[in-house]
Amino acid sequence: MNGIAHSQMVVADISSIGKDSVSGIPYRNANVMYEVGLALACRQPSEVLLIRDDSDKLLFDVSTIPHLRLDFTNVDMARTRLNQELVARLRERNLLEDIRFKTATAQLSAEEVQLLKHTFEYERNTVWGRQVKGLANWHALATARLLDKKIIRVAGEFENGNTAFQFTQLGWYVRQTLKDGLPMIPIPKTEPSTENSENKSIAT
Repeated sequence: MNGIAHSQMVVADISSIGKDSVSGIPYRNANVMYEVGLALACRQPSEVLLIRDDSDKLLFDVSTIPHLRLDFTNVDMARTRLNQELVARLRERNLLEDIRFKTATAQLSAEEVQLLKHTFEYERNTVWGRQVKGLANWHALATARLLDKKIIRVAGEFENGNTAFQFTQLGWYVRQTLKDGLPMIPIPKTEPSTENSENKSIAT
């Protein structure tokens, strides 16, 4: 699940792997289709590439998902076409990320800015949460908006029951821009490493 959520691109081979002995209807790898469903639930369509080597009817709607039909018997041609498509998908993703970054930064509300200021001491991989004493409607509303804009994401739950949050890649650079008071900064092409996630600091 972590790989599906944080990889630069999700590529899935959804080619038919056989036909039902009774009905003759082609079927595909169930595990792959499950992972495709997860990818479509948590990623943008431009970040998911489906490939197949058949013309069999798909049993679900992929009209909005980029997919590519390849001839796997022609290995060199298949590799060339796949490479070209991956490059095109990554360029599109980077363009969309840049647009989302500029839009998210420009549309920050005063409450969202105030909430982000509370995170200025956190590191990139900090998992954080804050228990607000008394009903702080502005805090809850700002949190909901930041989640909706994909600036932060839910990272689990603390032992005391408080929700834990973490910055997305987009959100981290939005926060850095706000903290440093700098003009728009470009988003790197790769996700910062999370290999030391078990050692992340936790602020409550």
